[in-house]
Amino acid sequence: MTVPDRFWFLFSAYGAIWTLLALYLVRLGRRHRALEREIEELRTRIGRDRSS
Repeated sequence: MTVPDRFWFLFSAYGAIWTLLALYLVRLGRRHRALEREIEELRTRIGRDRSS
């Protein structure tokens, strides 16, 4: 293996890690928004139940 070959693997590994991290953060953000919507819906239901 020559030095440029090693760098190619290094850059590929960094690229894969950053891609996986970005995908994980996108997924985490979507789940967070879904949970916020669900919490808001539950708060609305609790408010309606108390007033009836």
